Amino acid sequence: MKSEKFIEAIQENIKDLQLNISRMEKINDQQLELLEEMSSNIKSVKGDDK
Repeated sequence: MKSEKFIEAIQENIKDLQLNISRMEKINDQQLELLEEMSSNIKSVKGDDK
């Protein structure tokens, strides 16, 4: 009984970690898009659009 609760708790923690990883991946994708946009803006301001 005790080990079943322990396993359930671990499974719940794994689900939470997977959700957090998914959120982090989305944030990383958004940051990458912003960096690419900023880079593009900087190049166009500098006149380095090649």
